[in-house]
Amino acid sequence: MAKKRVRPDPADCSAGAGFDMTPMIDVTFLLIIFFMCVTERADSSKAKLKLPVADKAEKDTPIPGRLLINVLKKGEVEIMGQRRSDAELEDVLELERQASVSDTGDEFPDRAILIRADEQTKYGDVQRVMGLCMKHKLWRIAFATKDPIMSQYERH
Repeated sequence: MAKKRVRPDPADCSAGAGFDMTPMIDVTFLLIIFFMCVTERADSSKAKLKLPVADKAEKDTPIPGRLLINVLKKGEVEIMGQRRSDAELEDVLELERQASVSDTGDEFPDRAILIRADEQTKYGDVQRVMGLCMKHKLWRIAFATKDPIMSQYERH
């Protein structure tokens, strides 16, 4: 009869055999780099704006899929880090309306929009963006503001 091979007992192994941690460390560093890049990309949709202060602001609960529109000081519109003309903004809003209508089957879209405007932006520029939203029947509009208590700490 042939002799069966038996695996050696791990307790009998010499100290030279061990577990190589190098691939684990490589994977860890790759994950750190990946999350740093994703975090940087996620913040790119928010322009550096000095938001106006609101006395009666409510805490924001982000709605998934919400369109973020930045209105800069001089009235320029920025979406996802890219400046858009009014015609391009209308195209984006129309796509948002169509996507929302096809999701719900209702003729009134329920897509949410967050408008972030600099505190030095003229109201007419914000009103123009709101008018374009209403033209495309996008009525769920919220405005980003700064908490008055937090703004007091920034001044000091």
